Amino acid sequence: MNYSVCTDALFHGEPIEKSLPLVKECGFDAIEFWTWWDKDMKLLKELCDSLELKVVTFCTDFRINPGDAAHHDHYLEGLSASIEEAKKLNCSTLIAQAGWNIEGISFEKHEESLTRVMKDAVPILKKNDMTLILEPLNIITDHPGYHMSTGAHAFSFLEKIQDDHIKILFDLYHQQITDGNLLDTVTKNLSMIGHFHVAAVPGRIEPTVGELDYPYILKTIEQLGYEGYFGLEYMPKRDALETLREVRTAFPKS
Repeated sequence: MNYSVCTDALFHGEPIEKSLPLVKECGFDAIEFWTWWDKDMKLLKELCDSLELKVVTFCTDFRINPGDAAHHDHYLEGLSASIEEAKKLNCSTLIAQAGWNIEGISFEKHEESLTRVMKDAVPILKKNDMTLILEPLNIITDHPGYHMSTGAHAFSFLEKIQDDHIKILFDLYHQQITDGNLLDTVTKNLSMIGHFHVAAVPGRIEPTVGELDYPYILKTIEQLGYEGYFGLEYMPKRDALETLREVRTAFPKS
């Protein structure tokens, strides 16, 4: 069972030289984060190397909306820049967003632009041996106006792309709020899922509480044949270290 700690979520605002040793102290050997452009990436690499921490994934430049055809080339430039940073960290997976609604651009036009830019991203991903994981988000609680919220939309979108270099980031927190029926959906679509995120429902807090039985859910997903990472992307209500230690104890072991 592989876990990665999302440092931007658990240690928001903390300098990486303080947060990364804490991840290691709690017994985890992999991290992920949201934004690379506001970090000292040279320092991050040095810290990960010295602490023997693997960088599993981080976000491509989500400041550029892939649903806006006017920014098609700009989006691909941002993707290429993100890939170059990922390669420096020996990271082969990047997170992509589907973009937020834009005034004057219909849902259908957004979908057309998103489809085109993702198809045009495939040769770049292939050339760099990189996987892009597209993330649906819930629009009920956290991300109103986001383009892609349901599992049905996400997986049907991948059918249009037809390439394993683009997969879905299945966030169990977001999809419980949006759809529920998590394990049936995962079972039917596991081959299209490249990464999972974990947080409690409700509250997006530490996943040892809430309505989801994560030890059972994660163990079942592993038994289905999943060999990737479960990203701990939650906003701790209590001390982050305390919650990480609890997760380490309560969740299935590798």
